[in-house]
Amino acid sequence: MLKAKDNHLKKLVQENLFRTIAASLISQFRKSGFDDGALVGFCSEVLDAITDESTKTRRTSDGRLEPYENRSAGECLDVPVAIAPEIHIRPFAQNDHGELKKWMLEERIRNSLAIYSLQLILNRPTKAFAKSKCALFCIARLPRNRPIGLVGLLNIDQSSKQGELVKMIGDPRERGKGYASSATRYVINYGFSCLGLNRIYLHTLDGNSKNINLNCSLGFSFEGVLRRAALIGDQLRDVIIMGMLQEECPSPVEDVSRYVFDSARLLNNGGKPKRIHTA
Repeated sequence: MLKAKDNHLKKLVQENLFRTIAASLISQFRKSGFDDGALVGFCSEVLDAITDESTKTRRTSDGRLEPYENRSAGECLDVPVAIAPEIHIRPFAQNDHGELKKWMLEERIRNSLAIYSLQLILNRPTKAFAKSKCALFCIARLPRNRPIGLVGLLNIDQSSKQGELVKMIGDPRERGKGYASSATRYVINYGFSCLGLNRIYLHTLDGNSKNINLNCSLGFSFEGVLRRAALIGDQLRDVIIMGMLQEECPSPVEDVSRYVFDSARLLNNGGKPKRIHTA
């Protein structure tokens, strides 16, 4: 009888403690500018972290990253990473879908290859990316954590050590500010240093000179043309293939997963990015 009372008392204390912690977290999130959708996303991430031990970033005893063969595609980037003031890369969340659907209505996006990446995200459970051959991430603006674009790798093949780069800025107000370039440079390093890839390639429509010039400035080289390979509207368009080998990366390949972005600290710092070293 006494043991049962003790267990009941412990349970009541535990429940009160959990309620207090939950109320404190909710208050802090709202003070930091997050809405209820973001809170739900946070709870989902906590549950995933508890039930899926494989999402933890692992290191060897000397601090080096564990070989990719023992890791999932999305595992190295499971926290936000700063790429510019008020801009970071983070995993996609279910409550991002509303913004993505708005992007799909724009004619410029409907008439590009980016439409396929958006359809992939919308037609697939968010957490599936961490266990698949995809590593797609959201480019978001703080303090509201609002999606403005996407960047990442598709068709990751560990046997041939290659993956397909995709990128886009979906919000027209955020284009021309260099965010796609900054995000892409990070993901290139991510692919080479964290995923252990040897080649990263991309596809772009023939005639999209702005995107082709951007790819060249990032270090990609022309590799070939897939003739009439993409149906855009009612026309078959040629698709240009561009690629980059690890040794061709313009800057030294950095172990980018050593640096993570402290979102709460940024929000409390007026939107100025700070990086912390986790090794």
